[in-house]
Amino acid sequence: MSNLLYMIEDHFAAVAEERQGSISGSLSRGLGALFAVAGDILHVGASRRF
Repeated sequence: MSNLLYMIEDHFAAVAEERQGSISGSLSRGLGALFAVAGDILHVGASRRF
């Protein structure tokens, strides 16, 4: 699941790079950061279970 979130984060990072300086670029950068943090949390949670 965390890999999927990281893939989504990569997508938003690419969109943010493409649309630098616009509102959609800033929004994409924020969403990318959100998905990266969610992926990190799930990754840490999964590693603690085992």
